[in-house]
Amino acid sequence: VVLTEITAVVVAQTYSTYNASTGDESLPGSFENTSGESTEATLLDLTALSDIVGDWIDTVIEEVDAYLGGVVDDPTGPNSDTTGTDLGVNVQLRSLVLNESRMLVIALEDLGIGSKGTGITFKEARVIGLDSFSEFRLLDQLRAQTVNSVLNLTGIRMEVDVSVENILSSPAGRLLQEPQQTTISFEIEDLSVLSELFLAIDRNLLGSIQLGSIFNLEQILSCVLSSARTVEFTDILVNIGIIKEISVDGVVSEATTGKISDATNAILDKYESILIESIPTIFNVTIRRLLNNYLKYYLNRDTSVACPVVTGTSKTFGSVDLRDLLLSASMSKNLGGTGLSQYGNLIRTVFDYFNEEILKVNSIDGTSEINRLLIGPITEAQSGLKGTLAYPGDLFKQETRVSVGGLKANIEIKASNFRIENLDSIGRPIRLLQPITGDPATLENIATFGTSSEPLRLSVRVLIALLGDDDMQL
Repeated sequence: VVLTEITAVVVAQTYSTYNASTGDESLPGSFENTSGESTEATLLDLTALSDIVGDWIDTVIEEVDAYLGGVVDDPTGPNSDTTGTDLGVNVQLRSLVLNESRMLVIALEDLGIGSKGTGITFKEARVIGLDSFSEFRLLDQLRAQTVNSVLNLTGIRMEVDVSVENILSSPAGRLLQEPQQTTISFEIEDLSVLSELFLAIDRNLLGSIQLGSIFNLEQILSCVLSSARTVEFTDILVNIGIIKEISVDGVVSEATTGKISDATNAILDKYESILIESIPTIFNVTIRRLLNNYLKYYLNRDTSVACPVVTGTSKTFGSVDLRDLLLSASMSKNLGGTGLSQYGNLIRTVFDYFNEEILKVNSIDGTSEINRLLIGPITEAQSGLKGTLAYPGDLFKQETRVSVGGLKANIEIKASNFRIENLDSIGRPIRLLQPITGDPATLENIATFGTSSEPLRLSVRVLIALLGDDDMQL
C-alpha cells in the first residue's frame, strides 16, 4: 500500500510540471471553428433544437436543468433538521441511484491482478458523497455543438474492498495462505469539475434512427453516438480542496495497521500539495484521453450493433397495447396483456418514475408531489399565482334579437374573467394513466382536488342584458 502511495506521488510530481494546454491538437472548439461548410450544414445545432422538435423541448430542458440545479424541498433528506431543502440532483440521486445508506455500490466482479507469490482481487467499490452537490449546472453554457458543465461537490469518499492472497513455497510444496480482506479508502473535500463536451451529431443520421431503437434505455446512448461524427471532451478541469484521509483497514495486526497509517500520514503531510496540484493535469490529459477513447469505441462500432433495428410482426406492433407499453411484463400479463415488453423499457421507466416520484402522496397532509413539481410551476407561469389559472377578458359573448308577442328586445349574454383557484390541492386518492384489465387502449384517471386546507374554487363573471325597444333595460 505504501509503495502504491509512493508511486502515486512520483506520478503526481511528473504531472505537476506538465502543461496540459501545450501541444494538444484537440483544444476546446478546434473542430467547431475549423469545420467546412459542408460539415457544418449537416450538424445538429444544440441551441436550435426547437426548430426541429418544437418549442416544448426548450421548456423541458430549461425546467429539468433548473430543477436539478435548483433548491427543492427535501423534508426527509440529510438537511431535514436545518433547512429541509437540497439541490434537486441530490434528491434524485438518493431516490434513483444510491442505496439506503446513500452509497453507490459497484461490484467489481473479482477483478484481479497478481505476480509471483501474490494475488490481489478487487471485490467491491463504494462511493459516498455523490449526493453532496453544492452546484450543479449541467448546461452552464450551450453553443451550437458544445456543452459546458460546472459541478461542485462538498466532499466525496471512496472505499475499495481488496482480497490479498499469498502463496508461500516450502519443502512440502506451495502453500496458499488464508486470503486477507482489506479495505482501502480515501476522502477528499471541495471537488469541482468544469467540463466541455464537443458533440457533432449528423442531423441526417440522427433522423434515420428508428424510434423503436431508442425505446430501450440501454440503447439510447449508443444510438445517439452512432449518428455523431465526433464526440469528445475538449476540457475536463478538476480541482480539489484537501485530501482529508487515506486509510487501510483489515490488516492482520493493529501494529501493522498503525505502521501503514503512520507512513501514509507522513507521505500525505509532505506531498499533499503536489498531489492536489497534479489533479487538474491528470484529469485533463490522461483521464480525458481515456474517456475520449471510450467514446471513439462507440463511434467506430457498426451501426447495426450500436443501434439495432427493432423487428417484429404486425400482430405485435400493429396497435399499441398500453398495458405492455407502461407496465412490467408480469403486471401487464395480470391485466390481460401479452407480457412481451415489445416496446422496450424507456416509456415504462418514465411511467414508473411518474408514479413513484411525481404522484407520491405526503403521508402527513395527503397531498401529492404533482402539486409542487408540475401544477404549481405551470399555473404560476400562466397567472403569476401558484395553483391559479386565470383567463381575463371575454370567454363567451352572444347577442341576439327576440320578438315574442309585443316584446321586442336585444339579449346579450357574456361570460368573462374565468378563474380556477387552488388547483395545487391534488391528493389521495390519485391514479393517472393507469391501464385496466381486459382493455389494451383505455387508461383510468382518478384525481382528488381540495385535499389541502383550501378547496378548489371556480369563478366566472356572467352578464345577461335585455335591451327593449321601449326603453326597457334589464
